[in-house]
Amino acid sequence: MFRWVNAALRRFLVYGFPLIFVLIEHLLRAGMSILGVQADPKGFIPAAIASAGIGQLFPVVAPKDRSALLPKSLVRRMRAIGLTGGTSEADQALVTTGWICIFVLTIFWAVLVFFSIRMSETETLIFGIKTFNVGLFTYFVGVALAEAKEWS
Repeated sequence: MFRWVNAALRRFLVYGFPLIFVLIEHLLRAGMSILGVQADPKGFIPAAIASAGIGQLFPVVAPKDRSALLPKSLVRRMRAIGLTGGTSEADQALVTTGWICIFVLTIFWAVLVFFSIRMSETETLIFGIKTFNVGLFTYFVGVALAEAKEWS
């Protein structure tokens, strides 16, 4: 039962994440418009770049199963005693890092969306860093972890 729920939750997050982004952005825009703040459509470039980086992380959170490289009898015995049968420790660490990055970088994305709504003539700074650079950072973290997954 737990495996089914875990698999369903993973599928929902993977396939539904862009829709979750759209919903959050819509709620932020609606909330800001209630407060009388008009959004600048050009201000969403950093958030769009960040969301592309977060999208790169979803293949990272799927563990690689290398059990095809092992004899089938060994795989059956390993699974019988509860071992994963083919997932390396490095890959497990990368999967965990991927989930943490998805959570943290989603917070970055939400902050970028918030500031893009409030953007004025000049670019907004977050702790002295341009929002565009925060979006690029988020993108490159996603790309770096996706590449690390290919090599793990």
